[in-house]
Amino acid sequence: MNKPQWYTFKGYQAGYKPSEVSGLPRLYYDRSKPYEKQIRIFNDFIPGNFVTRPEAYIIPQGWWAVIELLQGNKVQMRRLDRDTAIEVETYTINDFKTATSPYEKHYFHYGVKTSVSKQKFRSERAII
Repeated sequence: MNKPQWYTFKGYQAGYKPSEVSGLPRLYYDRSKPYEKQIRIFNDFIPGNFVTRPEAYIIPQGWWAVIELLQGNKVQMRRLDRDTAIEVETYTINDFKTATSPYEKHYFHYGVKTSVSKQKFRSERAII
């Protein structure tokens, strides 16, 4: 990350109070205690790893759970009419590093190394 800019962040002081539902402590923001803080933001990045956006993804017909999720998100798909063999380009993740602690319950990955290969894909009526 490079070229940070300073930004005035306007927020409210955080605290904990008992939850009305569970009685356990829950995070809240006290709107009677506003504050301002100067923070750095990074609007300018130098990307390091590129992949070409694929023309399509091939999903085997038996992966119904994936297909249902995509349909629920209105992803346009079409079913192949017959068993098909297609030459496809695949990406493989060969190496990566992971942060030692999560940020907002997610572990960030970096140092990702990929390779590209071409393969024959055979499928019984896949979905594209």
